[in-house]
Amino acid sequence: MKRNNAGDPVMVIHRPARPALSCRPCREKKRRCDRNKPCSSCSQRDIPLQPGAGPTPADSTPSSNLSMAPSGHSAFDYSDVLGRIRRLEEAVFPTPSNVHEGGSASHTMSTFISLSSHNANTVPSSFLSRSDRIAQLVAQLPPVDQAMKLFDHFASTLQPGLCILHIPSARDILDSTYRVILIGERENKIEDLLLLFSIFAGATLSWTTKLLQDLNATKGNAKSAFETYTHLATTILDDTSQPVPPSTTALAATATLAHVVINSDEPFPAKALALRLRCHLMAKSMLLHRLDTPSSSRERILQGANSIEIEVQRRVWWSMVASDW
Repeated sequence: MKRNNAGDPVMVIHRPARPALSCRPCREKKRRCDRNKPCSSCSQRDIPLQPGAGPTPADSTPSSNLSMAPSGHSAFDYSDVLGRIRRLEEAVFPTPSNVHEGGSASHTMSTFISLSSHNANTVPSSFLSRSDRIAQLVAQLPPVDQAMKLFDHFASTLQPGLCILHIPSARDILDSTYRVILIGERENKIEDLLLLFSIFAGATLSWTTKLLQDLNATKGNAKSAFETYTHLATTILDDTSQPVPPSTTALAATATLAHVVINSDEPFPAKALALRLRCHLMAKSMLLHRLDTPSSSRERILQGANSIEIEVQRRVWWSMVASDW
């Protein structure tokens, strides 16, 4: 309770907030406009100032309240706002249900984000369920034609010096990912999205003038896209609630992302070291340090292991060993 200087309790009078006195366009655009000092827009257009939604007086009736405040928060306004928010969520964060509502591939293609439209502050929510999270990540992928160009650019610029990925297998992952998005038969694998974001980050990092012309983008778009793809890939790895399971694809994606971050123009020492450490721990959990032992070789022969995956694992391991001096 509030008291005065003598220590006696003082009654606090709560005054209701006064209704906003401004025109409706100013309230919608959040301009500072009142009855005493109207804005230049209201003065030039001779727009009458209207009272906004304030506290309802005790002696007023609902009909008089509606007539005095036509722009107040009525039930119709609430439903209109909720409808707009729902449509915005469906457009930005597509789910399998609203993807099928379009009934065609063109509706799904509209959920992709081109290189010139990426925002580096796009952060997927970590508290979403797995299906919603994957749908949110899928919405950040570029269109198919741009994805193909970014992949080809990565294969011709960074891959010769990195030599980790098996390009035909990585291209199959790219094709299958977009095929699943267009058809919607099943859910995309999180490690496949991690690999694609790592490849796209490397492609936008090593941009050329020809690539920007083909994608109708600028240098600023390439930088923003690199930051976006890098952030999305690290967000996938940093999500402790839904960790990425160890696999050859996840291992190659992490190694590629670490190489891209280390060689970026803007240094990220802490992030680069964390990615290399994560890649090393994943490789140790997959027993890659014992990959070429006689017992492991005999076990692979008996089990009929995939020779391409074994070669990618070997490339990742020796790439880490060779760079750890």
